[in-house]
Amino acid sequence: MTERKVAVVTGASTGMGRATAERLASKGYDLVLSSRQPEHAAEEIRSGFDVRVEAVAGSIADTAVAEAITGAAGQMGGAQALLLNHGGPPVRAAMAITDEEWASAFEMMVKGPMRVMRGIVPQMQQAGAGRILAISSFTVKSPWGGIGLSNSLRAALVNALKTAALELGPDGILVNALGPGYVETRAPKSVGSR
Repeated sequence: MTERKVAVVTGASTGMGRATAERLASKGYDLVLSSRQPEHAAEEIRSGFDVRVEAVAGSIADTAVAEAITGAAGQMGGAQALLLNHGGPPVRAAMAITDEEWASAFEMMVKGPMRVMRGIVPQMQQAGAGRILAISSFTVKSPWGGIGLSNSLRAALVNALKTAALELGPDGILVNALGPGYVETRAPKSVGSR
């Protein structure tokens, strides 16, 4: 493993993911940034901070993207920090959600983050420590009407993370989920106040 600190940030091009990536860069972390279009954020961070930045374009719902993230972090020396962040699924009332929407959202919101974690955790285990933070939502505890996919699948991910925390703690890996309230980004504006 390298002496430089390496962090992986998914959903890194805007909002909380982008802000976190910039904060990590300001602390000297080399970064692997992933989102559907990470190049602009990667270029701005490269020019603003003295850190290495690799960009991996695509959705973490895609197995190849998760593998590319893991590979990029490994080439940088192994990740010590991972921020799991992603956009939300379509806004739908629970009874209006189709089987296809459930399956697609499950890939992005549960399987994708866990897939990235499975790739990065061995790097943390080799280093003897690591930090994983997933951005979730307060709606895990207090659901809003009209966003059945988000309410349900964020809760599923949080429970998977709680299980991982119990299992990875002895390896020195801390796993947390953050459930922020309303944050003014594009996403809440599209949902409105429910």
